[in-house]
Amino acid sequence: MADLIEELGIEGAIAASSVSTDASKYENDANVEQAWAVNCFRQAETYFKLISAVDPSGLRLTSQDEQIYSEYTTRFGELKIDNINESELKSNDSKAKWRRSEERF
Repeated sequence: MADLIEELGIEGAIAASSVSTDASKYENDANVEQAWAVNCFRQAETYFKLISAVDPSGLRLTSQDEQIYSEYTTRFGELKIDNINESELKSNDSKAKWRRSEERF
């Protein structure tokens, strides 16, 4: 456990140790969702700074950019990103679709 704490930090070690628990026993925790949202915002901010600093047509963020984009357009081509419907995005069907997609990467 000490190695895990050193590698991931205390928060990461706690999260990693709980992953082995049956997922159906978890409930949504507002603190976890907020921490996730903060992390997403930070990543989005970093990506925005990157694409604002260079010509985005030549920018590659990962070695799998083309695969990720192809997967997204295949599975979520009908998703309207100009006006996101939160309840539609968080539906059980949508969550299952996202989960299957993300597991590939």
